[in-house]
Amino acid sequence: MSKATNDKENETKRNMRRYFSHIMNGADLLYKGIEDNRISISVYVQTFVFFKSNILYNTAICSVAISLEKR
Repeated sequence: MSKATNDKENETKRNMRRYFSHIMNGADLLYKGIEDNRISISVYVQTFVFFKSNILYNTAICSVAISLEKR
């Protein structure tokens, strides 16, 4: 694999991480807006898994953790 191809793949992975992180940040903010003194909900990205094949080129799975805490 050439250096240019490797650089392009790394840039694509960074962009995909950034994209999914922004989505999960929006979900976290949505749950933070719930006003309930009994619980606190946090949403955060736990892991990214990238697959590379002829069919699923640069497909990512974003593992999300949701934390519920009693106050």
